[in-house]
Amino acid sequence: MAHVLRITDGTITVTFTSGNMFLSSYIPQISRDGSPVEEFAVVGFTGGLTTARANVQIINRLFVEAANWQRNKSGKKVYVEFDPDTSGAAYRSLLYGGAVEMTDDLLGNQWGSGTLELNVGWLRQPFWEGALMQIPLTSFSSTSTTDFAAINNRNDASGGNWANISSSDVIGDLPAPLKIQMVNSTTDSNQADEIYIWHNVYSNPFSFAHFLEGESSSDAASSTSATANAGAYGTFSWATTDETRLGRWTFPSSDLADAAGGRFGVLARWPAAFPYTDCWLRLTLKTIATESNLWEGNLSLIAPTTDIQQKELTLLDTLRLPPYLEGQTALRSVALILYGSRSSTNNDIDLDYLQLSPISGDSGWKHFVSVGRGVAAGESFVHDGTEQPNQNYRQDTNSKWIAEFTGSGGPILLIPNTNQRLIFNTADYLGAAKITQNWSVKLWYRPRRSSL
Repeated sequence: MAHVLRITDGTITVTFTSGNMFLSSYIPQISRDGSPVEEFAVVGFTGGLTTARANVQIINRLFVEAANWQRNKSGKKVYVEFDPDTSGAAYRSLLYGGAVEMTDDLLGNQWGSGTLELNVGWLRQPFWEGALMQIPLTSFSSTSTTDFAAINNRNDASGGNWANISSSDVIGDLPAPLKIQMVNSTTDSNQADEIYIWHNVYSNPFSFAHFLEGESSSDAASSTSATANAGAYGTFSWATTDETRLGRWTFPSSDLADAAGGRFGVLARWPAAFPYTDCWLRLTLKTIATESNLWEGNLSLIAPTTDIQQKELTLLDTLRLPPYLEGQTALRSVALILYGSRSSTNNDIDLDYLQLSPISGDSGWKHFVSVGRGVAAGESFVHDGTEQPNQNYRQDTNSKWIAEFTGSGGPILLIPNTNQRLIFNTADYLGAAKITQNWSVKLWYRPRRSSL
């Protein structure tokens, strides 16, 4: 096979390596710092001056189209595509603009011969990306499947809110964004309008225990409930207006080694709407023996309502675990302690679980909120980070797209040749984060390479 080099907007394609054009010289460049790449190709034009002039005009129109999209994000995107006869398929890189430059002897020997060799230059993205590829997922109930993987809004003996990605299933040499489809597969559920997706790469993703049960705290009174994760939740009571220690959980050395210095958002799930509007909570990390402070978080007001929603999910704070000597394994255990304060001497709060939600570095996270009612049963939520601009939308049962989701955080970038895990939390438009909410999930990406 010969090299293939072309530019295309998806409708019009100019191939520099076939027809009335041939490639005399092209050396793909790389970006060392993530800045756009400037490249030149020497392209031969045959078939006479009229044909050459027509081809040059088409090329220039594509470059104008590329610059317009880069400037205004309207019109069509234009890509340069290259197959160096090694991949078997062309990789693409988004063009920012370009020009066809005349050579010194254009009006001399070249003009008379009717065969021209011109410099074609362009500015492009600092990477190449391949065709969209589906990634097999392993979840609580499936192993390495490209069918829909079942994801639950829980993490216990009955289900899991995670999907694992094997190291061998992400190729390339650069982090790559993902496309994800989540189908609401709970037939009797309210529309889901809030979605969290967390990405664990560096904190031993297949082993790290990301749930702390409320009832597992030594300070909690445990109550059984069929609507709680693991069938129970913890109640924390205090009878003073001072800031008071409510609960304590221990991270053994093995958990600290798995966490490996990662940063985590601590997401609380209340088994019902939070009962107070004037309650303040704080997280701390302390030594086991003396409960000396290693890290102290913010004292945060827990607001139970957003508009009409009675929210069962609350992001309490972010922390680093362990808060020191990241990457080491022989570490002493650490205690996570929850404090509370309220202007009353009769206080009770119920906690289903605390989730350690990975947010470190390239591992990323995303939070999506619907401006409407959200995703009904049988409908899909789609986040497509593989296209620019990123797209977040609801797809109804007639396959119609509705752009009603806003997104924050991220991006989520899949890391090549590395085990990684996605973790999901969702709530309906009334704020309930029911453990019976089920999703069917598929995942795709475009492999990224710095060079081909």
